[in-house]
Amino acid sequence: MCWGLAGNSFPSPSQDENFLSITSGEGFSCGILSSNSRVRCWGSDNPSATDLEYQFKDFSMYSLVAGNSHVCGYNMDGYLICRGRNDTGQLGNPDRFSKPFEFSVLALGIIHSCGIRLWDKEVVCWGGKGEFSSNVTKGISFETIVAGTGYTCGVVSNGFNLICWGAVWNNEKVYVPNFPRIAPSPCVLDNCPCKPYANSGNICMSGLTMCMRCCPKIYICF
Repeated sequence: MCWGLAGNSFPSPSQDENFLSITSGEGFSCGILSSNSRVRCWGSDNPSATDLEYQFKDFSMYSLVAGNSHVCGYNMDGYLICRGRNDTGQLGNPDRFSKPFEFSVLALGIIHSCGIRLWDKEVVCWGGKGEFSSNVTKGISFETIVAGTGYTCGVVSNGFNLICWGAVWNNEKVYVPNFPRIAPSPCVLDNCPCKPYANSGNICMSGLTMCMRCCPKIYICF
């Protein structure tokens, strides 16, 4: 079910369809159908939900993340697919991201996109008319990131503190908000399907732990 806009009038998809996951941008939502892993989009405009769905028509998708007016995700072969508006280069260069499941996390803003590289956990960003060409976070490992209007924030692996960077503060600098340490995942009983965080005890109560994100089954992770 979906809601929003004036009078809670945002459309919902057909109730006959089931989804593996959903994601929302400005005026549209898209989801991966559980029946065939194809993309279904609905909504109004910016961009047209019908156009977005058509641009993904040839792909079965493993994941999907929406920005303001563009969508990126991995197909079943592990290759990054980005569709939608590209007026600031937010879709990136397909030849640049040629490694299967290169990013463990994707974060899409209004005019830029970012991802956490799987093998070293560093963040790579593209788009924004070159605003993110200066990688001020080089050498820093991240657990998760989010993107907004001309900025990106992420939880650093060493200590779980939050840092942000982008044109809002200064493209050449990193901003450290006055936030407490942020858990990269919920604290749960020790039954992680993959690996637990070694330093969960610094945040979780006794007997609880935080689970690391599982790697795609077709990719070898360390």
